Amino acid sequence: MCILSTHPQNERENPVSSATNAPTVIINASFDEEAKVWYVSDSTYPGLNAEGRSLDRLMKHVRQALADLREVNGEGSVDLELRAARAA
Repeated sequence: MCILSTHPQNERENPVSSATNAPTVIINASFDEEAKVWYVSDSTYPGLNAEGRSLDRLMKHVRQALADLREVNGEGSVDLELRAARAA
């Protein structure tokens, strides 16, 4: 398993100090061998769905999806924690 953490993101993609005590969204990612994509298999943020050909692409799509969901829900910035697992 790989665990990657990022600094909180706001709509301008600027890191925010973790001293802000922003909530952490935990994203569990899995790899679909047939489709050859990483996808959000589970997360602590309801309604979050994204996929990408690489973990970097997945995180790009996750950040955009979260920005859209947070805007609709009137929420502020969050910390992201990615937990990725690929079957051997």
